[in-house]
Amino acid sequence: MDNTAKSGNVQSVERALFLLKIIARKEKPVSVAVLSELSGLNRTTVWRLLNTLEDSGFVERDDVSKSYALGYNATSLCLNLMQQYAPLMRISRPYLKNLSREINEDILLAVPRFSGTLTIDQIYSENGIHVKSYVNEVSHIHSSSTGKMLLSYLDRQELDLLLNQPLQKVTQRTIVDPGVIRGQLAQIRADGYSYILGENNDGENGICTPILKNNFPAAFINVCGPESRLTLDRMLSLVPVIKECSRQIGRQLAQY
Repeated sequence: MDNTAKSGNVQSVERALFLLKIIARKEKPVSVAVLSELSGLNRTTVWRLLNTLEDSGFVERDDVSKSYALGYNATSLCLNLMQQYAPLMRISRPYLKNLSREINEDILLAVPRFSGTLTIDQIYSENGIHVKSYVNEVSHIHSSSTGKMLLSYLDRQELDLLLNQPLQKVTQRTIVDPGVIRGQLAQIRADGYSYILGENNDGENGICTPILKNNFPAAFINVCGPESRLTLDRMLSLVPVIKECSRQIGRQLAQY
């Protein structure tokens, strides 16, 4: 960044806006060190500007990774938090509706957040029994199929930060042993799907595949339903068609 402010511009405002642009372009929270490197500003200046932006609600700090992402007030400039995901939802919805019709199960579209995944869209099947609405809800990273898929893509440092804190036992079947969870992740990454059996909600199962952009999950397709209908065998039989749906959406996202 050119540290010389243009005539008539306030230098600190220019710098703060430049940091916001960097953060907005990143798919994951950004550390002070990375922001310093990319902006050409020293860490003290970056830290001071981030404190101001955080106090104003324009960035939010992840207490686990100590990194920064856009805050609510920044995203609310686009009307509301969901608006930032409008293009993703618009691209994905036709594929998700086709998938729901094909397999007749409820479909969720989720995106990565700090310590979990946020559901931004939900397609209901024609079945009489549905899962609850998850839209606008953040699911735990250790007990949801989408969260486990996200974990499988994190590097060791990020994984340590998330798994070395106390993990909530959401249901009696929730796995809270970090060693057991770590043992699942390599297989999840290799298989290209993750599933849960009553770990996030009693009596409910789910299976997930990632929608990749630049080799990292931009979003997740989550098929979920009551365990009486969506058994493990049933979920595994759906893997090929769910993966294909993820690939189709991923190809569309690659154009942007």
